[in-house]
Amino acid sequence: MTKYRWALLALAVLLGLTAASAAAVEETPMQVRVARSAQPGCEPDCAEWISAQGKIVAGQTLPLFKSALRRLQGRKLPVFLYSGGGDVREALAIGRLIRTYGLDTAVIKTEFAACAAGDTACGKLEAERKFRATPQEVAGCASACTFVLAGGVRRFGGPWTRIGVHQLQSFMTYAKVLRNYRLMVWPDGHRSKTLISERVLQRKTVSTEAAEGRYSEVGQHFMSMGITGNIMQLTRSALNTSVHWMTADELNSTQLITSRTSGLELLPGFVPRPSPPERRVNGCGQCRRDLCTSRQRRALNRRA
Repeated sequence: MTKYRWALLALAVLLGLTAASAAAVEETPMQVRVARSAQPGCEPDCAEWISAQGKIVAGQTLPLFKSALRRLQGRKLPVFLYSGGGDVREALAIGRLIRTYGLDTAVIKTEFAACAAGDTACGKLEAERKFRATPQEVAGCASACTFVLAGGVRRFGGPWTRIGVHQLQSFMTYAKVLRNYRLMVWPDGHRSKTLISERVLQRKTVSTEAAEGRYSEVGQHFMSMGITGNIMQLTRSALNTSVHWMTADELNSTQLITSRTSGLELLPGFVPRPSPPERRVNGCGQCRRDLCTSRQRRALNRRA
């Protein structure tokens, strides 16, 4: 006997960037690595940090964090984030984990360097799951990434970074499944049905509005991390097809960041670059040419 039926396979609640802003941040699955400075002459005391870059994936990213933290054996390193978001529940759990370990967070991109041929020292580091890298202050953290950022005891977001929020979005995935059953009729009239094979023929994903309970969960997370003010109002202010990039005033008033510096000062031997000039354009708030929209950049160029 063959039956076709629509079976509910999964319900995932996600918070992610759309194509309009994807260029600003990493969209590949998040990698969590212990990075070691590639700055010349720093050995044997090169600075180290935890690099977390890419999309936060349900059931995958949290174990990567736990594994990296276990390898540190109690050492506290700052967490440098560069992400466009991802799964809400996973991000909330990572934020709580970071706070439990008492770590600091910062929005900084990590550029990894490949080992040169014959560089045995570099190869040894990679065998120990440490990777030579250089931190870059121009970076972004948006949507669910902010839940991870909030987990830091101290939270850094310099003038070269963008931090954004938007509404939550839910997705429900259905699948059309072909199932084959074996039906048995016994002499006493008793019937039994046994599934002998199953094959997914088609999947369909629909977007649904996030429940109020999900917003309440996010709001409680922010509150427990010391994030105050109108953070949830700002989160709801942008559709999930866009991003509200927070101004310096909003970042300070909500305490989503505790320092308007890059966080490079957490690494011995690193000096942050001078802060860029910030100007107001058409009431958009404080922005810089390389972090503004094309409309705002045109307005800056006209005034320059």
